[in-house]
Amino acid sequence: MKLQDLNSITSREIAMLTGKRHADLLREVRKMEADWQTVAQSSFTQGYYKLKATGNQEHPMFILTKTESLYIATKFNNVLRAKVIKRWEQLELNHQDEQKRIHQRELAKMGCPKMTNALVVQRLESGKGNAKPHHYSNEHNMIYRIVLGATAKKFKEAQDIDGNLRDGLTPLQIEAVTKIQDMNTSLIDLGFEYKERKQRLDAFYEKRYAQKLMDEFNRINA
Repeated sequence: MKLQDLNSITSREIAMLTGKRHADLLREVRKMEADWQTVAQSSFTQGYYKLKATGNQEHPMFILTKTESLYIATKFNNVLRAKVIKRWEQLELNHQDEQKRIHQRELAKMGCPKMTNALVVQRLESGKGNAKPHHYSNEHNMIYRIVLGATAKKFKEAQDIDGNLRDGLTPLQIEAVTKIQDMNTSLIDLGFEYKERKQRLDAFYEKRYAQKLMDEFNRINA
């Protein structure tokens, strides 16, 4: 779900949520809009959606804020009103998860130069010469194999992710990648070689994140 979608709900979604005919709901919303304009000094935002069944013609709908949709829900019975309230609770949780995911992704991005710089220094100090592109990709793919069970390329293919891999990860997955990336940077700075770093990172992942990510996977796919 896009971030801007987390701040509104459409009349069409409310209709599907409550089992009402959308045409009937539109009539109710229009009747209530005049009183809303009197109090709030604003009108409901109108939008459109298309249906293949009607040759992709545009059909009207309202795009409502939380306050506006709860106002509309005052005309519903207790059960239907509760459904709208629970939907907003889920939208707000989604919003929190999206903000956390963005924050974790930014942290991960900031950590990447530190890890690559540490690798450059380690190779020069140990007389191995300049780091080449495959040295950097080896480090990143080691981290992804630990957390995701596959290289970045293979994980994106399996999950049908377009664009940046981390845009398709959960906040917990990004947190695990970031933590292990930071830990790997510290181990590089301390002079540990690839195999020993991988062993230590594997052990850390098993202790800190393996069960959490398994629980998350089961919850998402329940």
